[in-house]
Amino acid sequence: NEAKDFYLATSPLDSFLDDHNLSRPHPERVPFLVAEAPHPRHTLDELNPQKSKHQGVRRAKWHLGIRSQSRPNDIMAEVCRAIKQLDYEWKVVNPYYLRVRSKNPVTSTYSKMSLQLYQVDSRTYLLDFRSTD
Repeated sequence: NEAKDFYLATSPLDSFLDDHNLSRPHPERVPFLVAEAPHPRHTLDELNPQKSKHQGVRRAKWHLGIRSQSRPNDIMAEVCRAIKQLDYEWKVVNPYYLRVRSKNPVTSTYSKMSLQLYQVDSRTYLLDFRSTD
């Protein structure tokens, strides 16, 4: 049954969330906090085949999702706190990729989405939302 793969908001937090101290203030609210981020293999800019080859011309960048300069673990801990507060169910695919669903109490159908965190550049991250069926 697919439902067993999801964590219920009423169930205790799993070890993924226990590793993060959820009582700390949000890092974007602590002005003096500066942290080294782990270096990924590639950023989104490096993987973009449409990237301008002309170094003198800079095209405007646009991204759909939520951008943040917080540490990746802090971003994901905040996401997990929010989906728990909304009483959603979720499955941790990996530390930066979640599958989330919410049951409509009237129709008993599920709305499903995935949340994935990408590194845009050396200090910026993008939380992408994708509707899934």
